[in-house]
Amino acid sequence: MQAAVVPAVSSSWQVKDVPQPQPGPNQVLVKMHASGICYTDVHQTLGRLPGPFPRILGHEPVGEIVAVAPDVTMRKVGDRVGTAWIQSTCGRCEWCQRGRRMFCPYLKSTGVDAQGGHAEYMLMNADATYLIPDKVSYEQAAPIFCAGYTVYSGLRWADPKPHERVAVLGIGGLGHLAVQYAKAAGFETIAVSHSPDKDKMIRDLGADEIVRDGKSLAAAGGCRCNPQYLKFDQIDGGQHTGIAAGRPARHDGRRCGATFDLADGSHLETHSNHWEPAKRPRISVRSA
Repeated sequence: MQAAVVPAVSSSWQVKDVPQPQPGPNQVLVKMHASGICYTDVHQTLGRLPGPFPRILGHEPVGEIVAVAPDVTMRKVGDRVGTAWIQSTCGRCEWCQRGRRMFCPYLKSTGVDAQGGHAEYMLMNADATYLIPDKVSYEQAAPIFCAGYTVYSGLRWADPKPHERVAVLGIGGLGHLAVQYAKAAGFETIAVSHSPDKDKMIRDLGADEIVRDGKSLAAAGGCRCNPQYLKFDQIDGGQHTGIAAGRPARHDGRRCGATFDLADGSHLETHSNHWEPAKRPRISVRSA
């Protein structure tokens, strides 16, 4: 099969003939129909993320299953599937037991420890695959396995309650999905955007209100934030007083109720544990 191979750190991608893999235990072989490009691919190419070279990148892969291992019963040939960043973890370590699988020391990541989707075929762990509805095209589905997964993860960890409102800071590649997810989940949704030319699109996506900065966010009622998943320096002019409080997650997964004034920039990340900005959307919640 052909694949886009990164032969060494900071080298150009090369389309090469490589052996076609065959499914082992708990694996399916997927014929690629789309493989999204993420800026993380650039970081990996430059060696900023650990992993062996040569490597085949691509962690937004979707396609059709063409072969399954004998022990696989949850998937079948012909299924339309995709997979996300995590292929497998040990399931036994402290992080796995706490539900923080991304910190597992035995983590195998798509496009890092396991071959990615920038190829004609790719192996996926069967229990790491997700079925794609027939009405969703492969091209639409591919980015959902990174950008969409990131947004959903942030919304899930922010843990908004039915009476709370959600604010999304920055309506870009992740933010436009965050607005749709929050609205689809039934929350009052505020978009924080510096780009008036995006207003119509933001309204069409379902936002109930659009504000420009911290002051206008405060005037709209402010919001409660989870600083573990936010990057506050994106708000203009240090106007952070519109963002009132934090419910950061402790290492044991419980929420603490610390409230602090974000006008003091030195406090923005004091409660942030293992913050990974490249993988966290900017989602905030506030009681109405």
